[in-house]
Amino acid sequence: MKWIFRFLTLASLGVALALPFFIKDKTGSPMWRLPLPEGTETPTLMTMDKKLPEQEVVRQVYKWRDAEGVLQYSDAPPPEGVNVDVITVSNKTNVIQSVPTEKKEERQVATGSPRDALPPDTRKTLEEAENKDTLSFERALNIMDEAKAVRDLMNERNKQLQQVNGG
Repeated sequence: MKWIFRFLTLASLGVALALPFFIKDKTGSPMWRLPLPEGTETPTLMTMDKKLPEQEVVRQVYKWRDAEGVLQYSDAPPPEGVNVDVITVSNKTNVIQSVPTEKKEERQVATGSPRDALPPDTRKTLEEAENKDTLSFERALNIMDEAKAVRDLMNERNKQLQQVNGG
């Protein structure tokens, strides 16, 4: 029990000592301040934005391929007789480093038509649809009914998501 009393006493003493640093007097400055060297201001977010902009530094980077065909980058010029590209780089340029990703397997490009990659039943349905020149009234009504059913399903899903999110 006496540990709780000691803790509360020390906490209230700490608050009482720190409070004058946050309470402002009639001039708008804190009652107590930490001593600063003369001629300096207390850095605040407002004064941090007003600091002088950093000077621009422009450098040249050399890009070339070595004898093995590997790309090389350097700030020193490459050996003589090498085709070199000079790139100008500024410290004011926003450069974001890329995130390493896993290599994806290369996809095989089909030499035939894209329709050959479809399952046989889908291909047959697609060919039948191409053979029909006009859209029947009944088929148009069925498409509209299916679209309305999808809309209702999406509205119901949105309601469920709003309930989950507390909305």
